[in-house]
Amino acid sequence: MLVYKTVAFIRNKISLLILALILVLFSDCKKSDKNEVDNESQSVVDCSIAGQEFSALVSSVCYAAFNTQGLSPNVTLTNISACDKLIFDTLKSDGRHYRLNASQYCSFPDGKTRSGLLTVRTPNDTLRLGSKITIWSSGYSCGDLILFCDSITATIVAVNSDNVLYDLRIMNGKVQIGTGNIKCDVNGQLQNYNKNNNQYSILTGVINGINRGGGNFSSAIYRTGIKKFRNCGYISEGFMELTPEGFKARTVDFGDGTCDDLASFRVNENTVAFKLK
Repeated sequence: MLVYKTVAFIRNKISLLILALILVLFSDCKKSDKNEVDNESQSVVDCSIAGQEFSALVSSVCYAAFNTQGLSPNVTLTNISACDKLIFDTLKSDGRHYRLNASQYCSFPDGKTRSGLLTVRTPNDTLRLGSKITIWSSGYSCGDLILFCDSITATIVAVNSDNVLYDLRIMNGKVQIGTGNIKCDVNGQLQNYNKNNNQYSILTGVINGINRGGGNFSSAIYRTGIKKFRNCGYISEGFMELTPEGFKARTVDFGDGTCDDLASFRVNENTVAFKLK
């Protein structure tokens, strides 16, 4: 009888120890999940900024190209301000070369201060289906951000009276913020809308890059895209799934269309707010 009680006592002790171990492991797992949220928001912020600023740059150049004499299919262009069109530079064998000089000509409608020069190459004829616009940036700034890239290409794949769809490629893009750098490559599509003077762009596709801390990230922008109005300095609508290297995917929510710098992301059933700057 004593032996039986001793065995039962030992079994109970073992059961309690196993239960305690499970609780400790579960607690550590929850703590790890919480740490992931707290410790890896940099990739979300940096990828969002890169997508926001490069899509604004490309969108502005493409709007300007369609307002430029000799490029636009619209032959009755009138009263186009200097900041809404490209300035002809030279004709070369690889196409027409233009510039968009933000320092001298342009104040864009989103309220952000810009400076620097963009070099733009277009075909030698009117823009149409299949036309490719190539952009180079070497020190074009937006507020306290400076944008660099090896090249940007925007190829027209669909066009109608109120919107133009481009295949977009950005090679070795870099956004300099203070002493930090965000690096990115973009492979996707950008759609420019102009409906009743309500101008906005929608970006879809993939952004891969390196955040300011040196961590790699990859992202996929959902089919509905992320929307930026020309008169707003920030992405204001849409969703993106982003995965920092070594961490779980998180869903980024840019809002309901309100023009502000607020966004959030969700991972491990936790929602974290952040700002698009």
